[in-house]
Amino acid sequence: MTVFLFSPEGLIVSAQGGMRFYDSASPESLSGRSPEDIFPQNVATALREAFKSNSAGETVEFSYTLKKDTENTHFITSCSPVYRDGVFNGSLAVTVLKKPSDNQHETLRRSEELYRTLVEMTTVGIVIISDGKLVFANPATTVLSGYSQDELIGRDFITLISPAEQKKVGQIHTNRITGKTTPAVYETQILRKDGTAFDIEITARKFEYRGKPSTQVIAKDISLNKQAEKELLSIQETLREKVAERTAELEKYREHLQEVVDEKTTRLRNTVSLLRIEIKERIVAEERAEHLKQMLKAIRSINLLITKETDIQVLIDNVCSRLVEARGYKDVWILLNNRDGSHMIASAAQSCEELESLKEELIKNAQPPCIKKSLISEKSWLSGPADSICSDCPLKPASPEPRHIMSCRLEYRDTVFGVLTVAGLGPVMPDKEELGLFEEVCDDIAFALDSIEREKEKDLAHKALNESKDRYKALFENSGMAILFMCEDMILDCNAKAAEVFRCRREDLIGMRPYDLSPRMQPDGISSAEKGAEKIQMAITKEPQHFLWTHTRTNGENFPAEISLNAVNIGGNNYIQALVDDITSRTEAEKALRQSENNFRTLSNNVPVGIFRSDPSKNGTLLAINTTLVTMFGYDSEDDLLQRSSEYLFTSQKSRTSFLNRLNSTGVVENYETPMRKKDGTEFWASISARFLTQDDDHQANMIDGIISDITEIKLQEETLRKTLDSFKKAIEGTVSAMSLLVEMKDPYTSGHQKGVSLLACAIGREMGLDEDTIDCIRIASTLHDLGKLNVPLEILNKPGPLNEFEMDFLKTHPGAGYDILKTVEFPWPIAEVIHQHHERQDGSGYPRGLKSGEIMIEASIIAVADVVEAVASRRPYRASMGVEAALDIILDGRGTFFREDVVDSCLRLFREKGFTLIDHDKRVVQTQFEF
Repeated sequence: MTVFLFSPEGLIVSAQGGMRFYDSASPESLSGRSPEDIFPQNVATALREAFKSNSAGETVEFSYTLKKDTENTHFITSCSPVYRDGVFNGSLAVTVLKKPSDNQHETLRRSEELYRTLVEMTTVGIVIISDGKLVFANPATTVLSGYSQDELIGRDFITLISPAEQKKVGQIHTNRITGKTTPAVYETQILRKDGTAFDIEITARKFEYRGKPSTQVIAKDISLNKQAEKELLSIQETLREKVAERTAELEKYREHLQEVVDEKTTRLRNTVSLLRIEIKERIVAEERAEHLKQMLKAIRSINLLITKETDIQVLIDNVCSRLVEARGYKDVWILLNNRDGSHMIASAAQSCEELESLKEELIKNAQPPCIKKSLISEKSWLSGPADSICSDCPLKPASPEPRHIMSCRLEYRDTVFGVLTVAGLGPVMPDKEELGLFEEVCDDIAFALDSIEREKEKDLAHKALNESKDRYKALFENSGMAILFMCEDMILDCNAKAAEVFRCRREDLIGMRPYDLSPRMQPDGISSAEKGAEKIQMAITKEPQHFLWTHTRTNGENFPAEISLNAVNIGGNNYIQALVDDITSRTEAEKALRQSENNFRTLSNNVPVGIFRSDPSKNGTLLAINTTLVTMFGYDSEDDLLQRSSEYLFTSQKSRTSFLNRLNSTGVVENYETPMRKKDGTEFWASISARFLTQDDDHQANMIDGIISDITEIKLQEETLRKTLDSFKKAIEGTVSAMSLLVEMKDPYTSGHQKGVSLLACAIGREMGLDEDTIDCIRIASTLHDLGKLNVPLEILNKPGPLNEFEMDFLKTHPGAGYDILKTVEFPWPIAEVIHQHHERQDGSGYPRGLKSGEIMIEASIIAVADVVEAVASRRPYRASMGVEAALDIILDGRGTFFREDVVDSCLRLFREKGFTLIDHDKRVVQTQFEF
């Protein structure tokens, strides 16, 4: 007998047994060789076909004849699949010699001996299940399970499975026996005889055993593999930390390089000759920084690819982005099919135009040809420039640039999740190794998607189970009443509220009787034991009982309670559910209510505000007041004040009428401020809060209840605060004027431009109905919006002609420079952030941060429109004015894309309907004759 172990590629890994019929007598010399190297062509071909069947989970047996010298020797070879961690890992070929004199029975006997030897010597468990029972178990199975073969044979196989896994394994077994699709390899847990559970990997196939459909199961202990996975996760976390440290170091180095670049940029201002030298040095430094940035991205990408992501959309988005960055693909997209028929799309590209078209096509449920082909292809495929796959595609670019498509469906465990496609690969076709790596990426993505879905399903199942348990437990534990569960008169269980009511632990109540928790006699003079037994018996034999009872806490304190007894029959036995409602609080509340009525008068007289009740139908006649109100108005006594109507207390009839109108309109008035009159005629400021009180059956409001507070001191403080705020605003205006002067000293045009933008921006804000506080923010921010140009050389600001790319990039730094100058200045408005955003655009095409609609402040959006209109319509150092209409056409063209629609509309109304006019920079005159 000869045994060969082949790799998945069909190369010999090891060989044992007799070698005399092969080219080499040494088993070691066969390692690494292919079947074609040592076998005749017909045998090698048969082995290759057997390997294909093995990869599909099938076992193949065939016979052949070899001629050595003049002797023909007959052989029988059996090829079986070998799995490692649930993945096909090669084939095991066992060859036995078949002598010419052997008849079929002898051959069968030897084959059975061969298989028996393999089964008994293997370290993995092998069993045969027929009619749900074990009919065969090899020695390894007894070692794994702890049972003897006698204990295993005839035993229901499902009893060996962990209870949590029995339903799943039973369903898989039933599906396999009935011919339904089932996984060939899966993981579960089994129980040893001593009750311990451990992880195993199951490889199963259906076959006929003694005339019955049966299952052959191979069980492999993977406990060590599970431990290794945990260790691998720990190693991955360590790697992430090291990458983060390295990333921080690279970032510091990048900042250092940026400082060098900034220093060299400053020197550009000296002379044109020095400018050219510094530009070259900056380009070199920026290229070096970009190179380091790409290296950093690659490190992060590698780290992220080995981590597990729990969000599917984030996962596929990151995969697309990394493929574009790492490989340089032009377009990458992933299409996932949701269970409801919709699609989940992720994409990344050097140019987003084609991907937007793809998304529109998928929304219409029209799949491009490449995706359709991937969904029916079992492996990845690659198209060349001459292929016609893209000829009729709606996404085909107009460019004649060579275009290739590489695509593969995302499939795991017979489930197709979607398709991964890359396009625009350039003139170089991917090689076999890249295709293989591409398939591995697809397999990893599919595995991750399957894992995420399974984890979500598990979480939902656990959540539903826990919620169900919690609901039933909450009914008992969270009841506001004490609950005792009794058998006749003995307490079997209770909730936490019962322990709280009786001032003891729950376990202390178990086994006690309700009479043990009561005084010897009830208030009516009847024994607690006698009366309690009677109530329990009536609840069992007649109807639920509801009555008052006096209980005793474990500390000896008696308390009143309302008792409800309900009989419950469980399994033919009568039980009592007793609800004990401690009504001590209610009893004390009734007592307190009576006391409260006595205290109310004292309280109302001691509060620091005046309290009154008046009759509006009788000129505001006062019906009731407190002593604070008497003191507040300077009267000698309550009777003295009650002789006056509330009409007299107001200093003017107009103020009282306004107060009553508001009260009649809403029924309630809060904090109505008005001057009022004391007895001696002096006035003071008061705040009135009042409401109508309805007492008649017809619900007519016939009384007013209210309070009056003396706020004279508060009014004085408000006036002082107003004066302080005025001084603060003047200080802010002085600061803004000083900053604006700095800009004007460097570039008088920039200052004039800022003033024109400020005037137009404030006018737009008022046209939009913004409050004055926001207008103040717009005025200051627009006055200083180009403050960052202090950092821009005059050679660039006043250049007589278009700026080149470098000069434009330098000019675009002025919003950030303005932000850096003002970010530490404590304005009452976000001035620095508004300046930082005034060159952002609604579609994200602006600078410096590429913000989009919803992220840009309304103040910055208004300044952006005013900035463009003023710049285009005014004379520049290098050109004449283009005119107001040209400026308005520009913002109209950008309405909704570059600029906010409501801001553009307000600006157009100012010029075209209300006669707004811009600053004349030559005369420095502002014309403001227009209507709001």
